[in-house]
Amino acid sequence: MDPASRFADYLAAERGLSPSTVATYTAEARSFLAFFEEERGATGPGEAADDAAGPLQDEEPPAVGAASPADVIAWMVKRQLEGLDPRTLAKSTSAIRSFFRFLVLEGEADANPARQVDS
Repeated sequence: MDPASRFADYLAAERGLSPSTVATYTAEARSFLAFFEEERGATGPGEAADDAAGPLQDEEPPAVGAASPADVIAWMVKRQLEGLDPRTLAKSTSAIRSFFRFLVLEGEADANPARQVDS
């Protein structure tokens, strides 16, 4: 199961959030995952990378748990350029903080890179 789906399960079962909030937070997690994969060729924890780069690529792409505050900031800038207003961007950043908090709890990230980022 991909990280965003497991995050959705966690939000619903463990945190008891409403279906609307779960859907919103999961969409933001998927948005970050897509951005991170595009920017860094990353995969979710435990997922195989797409072999589109060919056999010359020896290194594994980084898992999302390796994301840095700079990655979170770059995602926020992209979202802002897409036209998100400041209030919505703050909510999106809060969702990503929760996503990384979940990854830390699951042992799939050592730290929460979004924790150090102001929205």
